[in-house]
Amino acid sequence: MLEDIKKIERHTFRHGFEDGIFEIVFGAFFLLHGLYFIVLGLTPKMSVRFFAPVIGYLLLIFLGFLLFKKAMRSLKEKWAWPRTGYVSYRESRQSRLKAGIRGGIAGFCTPIASDLIKAIFSKTIPIFSPFTVISGFLFAAFFFWLGLRSGLVRFAFVGGISAAVGLICSLLTMNRNYSMSIFFSGIGIVLIAGGWIASRRFLHSHPLPAEDPR
Repeated sequence: MLEDIKKIERHTFRHGFEDGIFEIVFGAFFLLHGLYFIVLGLTPKMSVRFFAPVIGYLLLIFLGFLLFKKAMRSLKEKWAWPRTGYVSYRESRQSRLKAGIRGGIAGFCTPIASDLIKAIFSKTIPIFSPFTVISGFLFAAFFFWLGLRSGLVRFAFVGGISAAVGLICSLLTMNRNYSMSIFFSGIGIVLIAGGWIASRRFLHSHPLPAEDPR
């Protein structure tokens, strides 16, 4: 019985990603990150106080997350759910709190890990933007987990690209903000392209049900 429930939950989880909408919206969120880092790179360092970029990035995460959820639901209501129906599992407040704590710890530890990697490898490997390689491998782990949980191979492909692009961008001899912009923009384009292909397949294989003539 428990095994059957797990299979149903796994199928439902996979079903939520087959339409490609997640990749399209998440890719747009990545492009927004890329634009933010371009603006940050073009802003003279002495024109803003040191805490302004941190506040700006937190606002970007918060507002972007709200827009992400709203865009996901709006697109699914328009394109996916009329074709497949909708099943939702209620998430407890405790599980949401744990997810928020994990995200906060990851956000706090990433800069520290970046400085540690730079200190360890700077004498042997010319890493100019350790934050980029850390971000690349963190997102790679996330996409690999998503692919393993959903059974969709395309997420593993995106995870490999994320790790490779993060490593390449960390070796670029340019402003760190520009390398971060290239990283997020590149992954965003890959996500949107993959999501668009997946959505076309989904729409083709899931036509709208015929209307009842009565």
